[in-house]
Amino acid sequence: MKKFLIIIFPILVVILAWVIYSYTRPAILVGKSEDGNWSAEYAPETLLSKKDIWNGHVIWKGTDSISSVTLIEFRTVDSVLTSNDAEKVNIKPGDVLEFVSIGSKPSNDSHLLYIEWFENGVSKKETIHFHEKKRFFILPF
Repeated sequence: MKKFLIIIFPILVVILAWVIYSYTRPAILVGKSEDGNWSAEYAPETLLSKKDIWNGHVIWKGTDSISSVTLIEFRTVDSVLTSNDAEKVNIKPGDVLEFVSIGSKPSNDSHLLYIEWFENGVSKKETIHFHEKKRFFILPF
């Protein structure tokens, strides 16, 4: 029994330390479109990086491909933070599009992602509202 405790105790301490480390990391921003076809995340690029670079990406989760995405705009309620109007064509389900890579973590502002695209020749628009999400198990690399 003593051998068992000697093995289990260090493992539990490491897991507890990992959870505490992960919980103290800044919350990421996540969001989904109302219909669930788009999901987005704004998170630190790497945890051990000396620079504080945050990266945002959006994923098309629809059932069909879309012909083109014409605008991806990352913004707060008051201002546009980044805008990408370079047309991206032939987006398939699961494709990842980057919308921002800047050196600032989110403030307490409400963040939005505005997307315009063409699907079957019809122009569509969607706004994704972000909310904070705490992470409990983050790999430290």
